[in-house]
Amino acid sequence: MRPALPLITLGIVAVAGAVAVLMWSRYADPEWTGRADLQSASIVGRVLDEHGKPMPNVELMWSAFAASSRMGLESAFRTVARTTSAADGSYRFSSLDEVQGFVAADPSTSHCEGRTGEFSPRNGFEARIDVIVEPISSALVVRGKLLRADGSPAFPWFVRLTGGTWFTKWEGAASSREDGSFEVVLPFALDEVELTSVAFETGAALAPPIKLRPGEDVTLRVDGPK
Repeated sequence: MRPALPLITLGIVAVAGAVAVLMWSRYADPEWTGRADLQSASIVGRVLDEHGKPMPNVELMWSAFAASSRMGLESAFRTVARTTSAADGSYRFSSLDEVQGFVAADPSTSHCEGRTGEFSPRNGFEARIDVIVEPISSALVVRGKLLRADGSPAFPWFVRLTGGTWFTKWEGAASSREDGSFEVVLPFALDEVELTSVAFETGAALAPPIKLRPGEDVTLRVDGPK
């Protein structure tokens, strides 16, 4: 029975090593450049795909630590600034507080996901760090089109959806584009969601709940103001 102790020790070492790797990968180490303005902190970089190609028009969020959390969960962060990447993929955040946070793509508007590790901006310095993004899986997107009875696009109309699991519930909304199409990005994978209402600007529900499967397109006929 003596070998049990070394095995237990090896198990503890393995767990400690895994935790260390997770903690190391959680944080980022940007390049730092001094600036003349000692009272201001900024972040710059580029948004790139997995092949290193610049990604324009990606909406980015700077989420900063906002609450005490023993586990340091991402829910303890809140978005305090937004910007959009330029044609060459470059982006900039200015006038930030020296509070730990991370840069992330907004999947609901940019339909891609990716984020940096965590770090704290420094007054008098510019942090340079790139954001690597990848397309969102179609299984996380609900797409559809709203058409009037005559076949013309219903715009601007609004849709509301709900879904969830045993542990959590989700509710989302979107407005249709000029061609009547809409997209809603789910925060996590779901087998199906319910379309609870399709409404014009007044917000009146004009449709009973309809079950939809993420990744499948749906076309709905609606009736109401033009």
